[in-house]
Amino acid sequence: MLKTSAERLAFKRKIQTELTEHCGAPWKEVWCEAHPQFNEMVFSILLYEDSDLKEAHKVFCHILARHVDAMRPLQAHVAYDKFTDSDLFYLGSVGGDRRGGNEAVFAALENDDLGRFGPLTTDGTGGYRSTDSKR
Repeated sequence: MLKTSAERLAFKRKIQTELTEHCGAPWKEVWCEAHPQFNEMVFSILLYEDSDLKEAHKVFCHILARHVDAMRPLQAHVAYDKFTDSDLFYLGSVGGDRRGGNEAVFAALENDDLGRFGPLTTDGTGGYRSTDSKR
């Protein structure tokens, strides 16, 4: 159980490392951060232009499943993004304390609840180091 900021930081580093090891396969870039005030661990995943959203979510769920008990009381909230031309597009998100939490993340494929394309209003990069979704 993640009770202190030190525990949350250690967990973040551990899962961030594991998710980053999969960069180059289903996704280009990933970052995460704890939002204890919202009871969430937020994951942002930048997909390649040819990435399959459902396949990427399967891989993400496989990794998250190994850590979900240790992550408590935080609930996963995952968002998928993709650059098109020079704009960042939001593919959708699932989970989070207010949107069904971990159960919603794991049920998203079965429920076809991964969201839809739409423009993302941010500083243009959404916090990613990358500025495109090219391989």
